Amino acid sequence: MNQPEAAGGGRERLIQAALRLASRTRSLTHLGIRELAREADLNPNTFYRHFGTIEDLGLAAISVVAAELKPLLHLLQETAAHQKPEHMFRQVAEGYFAFASAHPEAILLGLAELHGSSSVLRQALEQLLDDLADQMISDAISLQLAPGIDAATLREISGQIVVWFFQAAGRVVEYPDQRAALTSAGENLARRLYLAAISEANPLTGLLGALKLRPKKTVPT
Repeated sequence: MNQPEAAGGGRERLIQAALRLASRTRSLTHLGIRELAREADLNPNTFYRHFGTIEDLGLAAISVVAAELKPLLHLLQETAAHQKPEHMFRQVAEGYFAFASAHPEAILLGLAELHGSSSVLRQALEQLLDDLADQMISDAISLQLAPGIDAATLREISGQIVVWFFQAAGRVVEYPDQRAALTSAGENLARRLYLAAISEANPLTGLLGALKLRPKKTVPT
């Protein structure tokens, strides 16, 4: 039986229902309004009180995820900046993958729509990744984590890290047993990129950074 909207907030219920369904089908734009309303346990007419199209709902879902992810990453980087250098990148990697594990539907939907048929959703997701990279740059500068690195290089590094972690989050969701290995891989990737850039920008002091931030060696199993 369809529940009245007041029973749980129609907008939020539709977004959560869309995330659940789309994570199974790997497509948001192929969902039907009746299917979505049934999953949310709402009358189909409720959809049009909040959204004009399925893409509008998708944009709202992306905004909801971004509103939670952006401050979390800022907090992780701010907290990590006060840790020993060798622990900094790992803490951020662990925190991001913890978010991915707690929001599997959002991660799988994001990965699917990043390469999906909707240009509107693709652009929104690309913008989210750009925003996360810009936030990483801002945090790195304000927290003095990137001494001497020019803006263009910092933008390139941040973009590579954000895209790698976004792709890796899908593997964490689908293959939880790989989470530890992917955390180490992400940690080492970020360390290598930052270390190379710092060493290039500061040839002498960069040698000291190499001793503190050198990638961990992994022992073959």
